Amino acid sequence: MAGDRAALLALRDALRLPGKSLRGAVPVGTVGNLTALRTLSLRTNAISGGVPADIGGCVQLRSLNLSGNRLAGRLPEGLFSLALLEKVDLSGNRLTGGVSPEFSRLASLTTLNLDRNGFNGTLPGNLMLPKLAQFNVSYNGQLGGAVPASLTGMPASAFLGTALCGGPLAPCANPSPPSPGGSKGVREEEEDRRERDAMKNAIAG
Repeated sequence: MAGDRAALLALRDALRLPGKSLRGAVPVGTVGNLTALRTLSLRTNAISGGVPADIGGCVQLRSLNLSGNRLAGRLPEGLFSLALLEKVDLSGNRLTGGVSPEFSRLASLTTLNLDRNGFNGTLPGNLMLPKLAQFNVSYNGQLGGAVPASLTGMPASAFLGTALCGGPLAPCANPSPPSPGGSKGVREEEEDRRERDAMKNAIAG
């Protein structure tokens, strides 16, 4: 994509290049200079590297769609500074790391699609996105733990192909039962009583 840098910098409000067979990494110093950009859609290409590290420069960004590429690695910190973001679709890539609690900083988010990546760990229990209507982390096989209370209203399909539990999914496993040596059951106590009675009778006889 290096040869397209000048053309990219000439754009202002929206950049939509879906399915254009774009390859390689987004050139450094390109996206971050598009400070008036409101929509960035590069979905269904073959873009590699990571989510542009200078994405935080797009301070007016409302919609980000980088789905269906070959992006890898962790999400850059700058992404979580984009307070006006409403829609984020990063599905169908090779992104890794945890689902950051920093997403809660994006209070205007209505859509967050992270499905079909390599995210791991648990979903943050303090994730608070009051306007969120669509959420998907399906087919991130290394995600586990309980679905946070703030996401229990999402459909089960949003969590398929993970090791998550609770909410719209099967209940999480119960805590381990008391270890041996704890309080005895009724049957065990009855057997002990019979043994003591039998011993008393034998001594008395």
